[in-house]
Amino acid sequence: MAQPWSFEEDYIVCKFYLEHVQSWRKNLECLMTLLRDSGFLNRDKGSARMRVQNYESLHTGKGLSNAAKQSRDIYSAMLNRITNPGKYQALYSRLDSATSKSFNKVPTNLHSYVPVGAPIGEDFYQVFRRFLDASGLTDPQVYGSCNMGRDTFWRILHHKNSGINKKTVVQLCFGLKLSYEDSVTLIGAAGFSFALGDEFDHVVATYLKNKDYDVNDVNLSLAERRVPESLFLLPKNRKSSVKE
Repeated sequence: MAQPWSFEEDYIVCKFYLEHVQSWRKNLECLMTLLRDSGFLNRDKGSARMRVQNYESLHTGKGLSNAAKQSRDIYSAMLNRITNPGKYQALYSRLDSATSKSFNKVPTNLHSYVPVGAPIGEDFYQVFRRFLDASGLTDPQVYGSCNMGRDTFWRILHHKNSGINKKTVVQLCFGLKLSYEDSVTLIGAAGFSFALGDEFDHVVATYLKNKDYDVNDVNLSLAERRVPESLFLLPKNRKSSVKE
């Protein structure tokens, strides 16, 4: 008989899934490392994969009945912690406790791994327009300051961009001069999230948290860490001037 998953194990799996929504299958070995490093040595990759699928079912709304009650509770607590802080308070305490036990440097602030998805009733374009209107900036000020082409910005503004990618959304965060928390919201609305172990995400998040919106400095930091140039916040037709 399979050993039941502890609350702390389930928390690690949930957090991993929310950080790798689009790519969890190819990063499953990272989850196995997290479990081992946290003292959970008895899980095989097959059972871990099935546990992640619990959260995928919850996140996509498919096969909800397949998810264990403990998984549903943890997922609901993480999903509601920002939008409805008065709910699941007892579980929040356990989440924070699990964080402190299982990770040495992971912050307990759930903005660091907020589930992807737009606020209820809004899609990505609505969230973007809301932030644009609130910024008080002109369109050229936004796309000019983040190295985005005018045509790309226009397509997003008029809902003509059906294949928006994470780097483009990150550029918008810098162009709009969003706080880290608002950046997480906009990136989540596009279906992406910050992954704590990703070098690009780490650099970008650090600048956003410090409210430093100079994308040229961001590119320099990415170059220093040898992040692939394809991830630099530069338009496709402009080459980086950063020297190796």
